Amino acid sequence: MKKVQVLLSTYNGEKYLKEQIESILKQKEVDIHLLVRDDGSSDSTIKILEEISNKNKKITFYKGKNIGPARSFMELLKKSEEADYYSFADQDDIWEENKIISAINKLNNINEPELYLSALGIVNESLENIETKKVSGKYTFEGEMIKNFATRLYTSI
Repeated sequence: MKKVQVLLSTYNGEKYLKEQIESILKQKEVDIHLLVRDDGSSDSTIKILEEISNKNKKITFYKGKNIGPARSFMELLKKSEEADYYSFADQDDIWEENKIISAINKLNNINEPELYLSALGIVNESLENIETKKVSGKYTFEGEMIKNFATRLYTSI
């Protein structure tokens, strides 16, 4: 079973955080380890993270000062543990249970560093599907770390 280190940066994310973490931990056919960095939240995000991480040893979190999402994710990369694959998670995402194994299956036969971007399902507050956006084109890992095409693609929605 492949080990996957999921990196999650939080900032005042109390609204969807429990559901997001539950969806990450329910991933099928992979060994998930979740590393969370809080980026200076002032809501109940820290309390939620403490409660959840006390119940599950595959979750590690730490608090930091507010440095913004890009730098927060870079800090997470520096502190991440050895894994077969790494995945970035937004605090308001809800993942389908086969999200990670589907990505691994697509990347499995590639012998060089690769970046996988999945389709984005846009939902309402009741998690009812509104629209699905698919990613097309060729992107580089280095380019995406700098300019994050995936986020830009969906910000106009």
